[in-house]
Amino acid sequence: MESDRVAWAEAVRAALSRYDDSLLRSVAARLFKPRNQWPADELVARSVATLSNTPVIDRRLRELPPSSRHLVAAVGLSRNSSWSVGQLVAVLATIGHSEGLAPLLVLLDAGLAFPVLPDGTNVIRQWEDWLGSRPTAARVFIPPPVADRATRDGLPLPQLSGKAFEAKVIHAADGLEWPLRLGVLWQQLRAAPVRLTQASALFKRDLTRLQADPILGTSPVDLAVDVPEAGVLAMGMGMAAGLFVAEAGELRTGRFPPEWDTGLLPTIAGLWAALPGIAHWDPLRGYFLTEEGEPFPTVALPALLLLAAQPDGVWTHPADVAEYLISRHPSWPAALRGGVDDAENWVEAMLLGWALPSRLVEATEDGEGWWVRLTGVGRHLLAGGPAPDLRPPFPQCLVVQPNGDVVAYRQGLTPGLIASLSRFADWKGLGPACTLGLTAESVYRGLESGLTLADIAVVLQQHSAHAVPANVLDLVRRWAGKRERITVHTSATLLEFGSPGDLEAAVVRGLVAQKLTDRIGLADGDVEYRHFRLLGNRDYSARPQQCVTFDRDGVTFTVDVSASDLLLEAELSRVAEPVESDGTERRYRITPESARAVREQAMTLSEFEQWCLNRSGEPLSASARLLFTGSGGVLGEVRHRLVLTLPSEAVTDGVCQWPQTGDLLDDRLGPCAVAVSEENAAELLRRLAAVGVDVRADRG
Repeated sequence: MESDRVAWAEAVRAALSRYDDSLLRSVAARLFKPRNQWPADELVARSVATLSNTPVIDRRLRELPPSSRHLVAAVGLSRNSSWSVGQLVAVLATIGHSEGLAPLLVLLDAGLAFPVLPDGTNVIRQWEDWLGSRPTAARVFIPPPVADRATRDGLPLPQLSGKAFEAKVIHAADGLEWPLRLGVLWQQLRAAPVRLTQASALFKRDLTRLQADPILGTSPVDLAVDVPEAGVLAMGMGMAAGLFVAEAGELRTGRFPPEWDTGLLPTIAGLWAALPGIAHWDPLRGYFLTEEGEPFPTVALPALLLLAAQPDGVWTHPADVAEYLISRHPSWPAALRGGVDDAENWVEAMLLGWALPSRLVEATEDGEGWWVRLTGVGRHLLAGGPAPDLRPPFPQCLVVQPNGDVVAYRQGLTPGLIASLSRFADWKGLGPACTLGLTAESVYRGLESGLTLADIAVVLQQHSAHAVPANVLDLVRRWAGKRERITVHTSATLLEFGSPGDLEAAVVRGLVAQKLTDRIGLADGDVEYRHFRLLGNRDYSARPQQCVTFDRDGVTFTVDVSASDLLLEAELSRVAEPVESDGTERRYRITPESARAVREQAMTLSEFEQWCLNRSGEPLSASARLLFTGSGGVLGEVRHRLVLTLPSEAVTDGVCQWPQTGDLLDDRLGPCAVAVSEENAAELLRRLAAVGVDVRADRG
């Protein structure tokens, strides 16, 4: 990629610009052999250009001693250009070269490796000036064009005593486990950052938080072994990949890596390249602190390189890998809790707990325990194999339910989709079918991360197996609309005016920057109060003032301006519409339209009732409740009926109770009135006459 080329070229220029003139000329003389006494700027420019010249790089690599050439190849296969000196020395010793710093110094002299120099570094006259008193802590990088060319010849690693057989059950992963966990952890850090010590270690409270998390604490799917402190491992991978950034003693979220949008294979390659940055994690103990350096990257890389040296399709036992590494690694045996006996368990746990979910290896089990081999992805990254096609079989993998829950089937997930879902939906569970939930807070998080309402809707609609429920899209639209109406002012003053005309005059004079309502304005910065006549102030930490008086109709009310406050203005715009008034009083009315708006703004009936009680001191009136709830979904009915009025309540009770007449009646309308259908009227009058109740027909 062009951006990668620019990045390493700038890093080379930055390093060469710190070289003393004699050191710069010495390095340039070995790299491209200048014929003239060029100025320093020209030497730097020619050095950068030479590092992109493939024939020259091939010649320089052939001139190197085997140890230096193999070191460059190991860095190239790691796909990470920057390692610490201590890590490179350990890797070099593990693959068969125990010359210490000598192979690295050869690369520095040849202009094929460069120091990573922090700001404020003095001019380097000799490499000891840069290495200082702790040479293993210094960092070095090898330009990708150099490292890539060195990988062609591979590494002289031995073939182990593996075997080829037909496995009954092969444990393989889809490569999505770590992207999914990184998405979960991204959400958690977005909500509450993790604090770090000066050594980038975790405080106990934050470690407990990762340990107790119900999602991060579970082992990867379809894996027969437990992964200790899987959340800590995910955190280390995210930090190394740049997804999480340490700032001012806190670990915060960064942007999802761009390769996630490219596809699964680039994503796996990016997480593999993050290996040298994984710290404070051990395959057997989980969270692990050591002053001697982190052994995990310098053991994992040679172990995978050793598997890459085995014939394609041959299974290798972790014990054979451990036996080869334990006798060569300079510091790993000392870090093992049980010494050499723990080496096999360590390698097995590393391969099954980290490399297998990363889709670098696959495993099977027989009477001799676990056997492993590289997957197609692993052979592509480490042995020059062809790039496998990892496109999902079907992209429509989401099922959006009416309650806002989302089911995501892993067969169709991609890292890009995981990143998008992580931004606007909450992960609830990971498995063959992952579950998420849409909430107002999750949608706000997505909008704050740079997504738009259209982006969220497109993701749901494009990847859903069925049509997204209309109510879910409406909810998302409503939540997004609320957030988009919010403007944040770091410093402002709200001013309430007695009339719209007073506010308009203040706007014209430039005293108010923005009109919020017809009587409230916002002033930025310091307010010159000498231009205003202050009539009062409000304590907004106190209970709401009762400043509303309802009329007899239950929906029209008057606001007491002297007792009202600024919050009431925002509340009135939600619940009622203004009514024209002849005097200075302010009147409002709850209408069917305003009641509908209240419901659309997600205000419940109980909240509406509480507002009326707070502002008027009276419960919600029957007429206002009618506008808000209607009949509750129960249908009314219009019917033609006759009304029978009887002489007294006692007679009416008897007529309703006696079966001979009660069966002919409809509803009782009052103490002395009942409804009668027209077809029953004649028979009812006949039966009433038989018991001495005469009825006179109304001629009107």
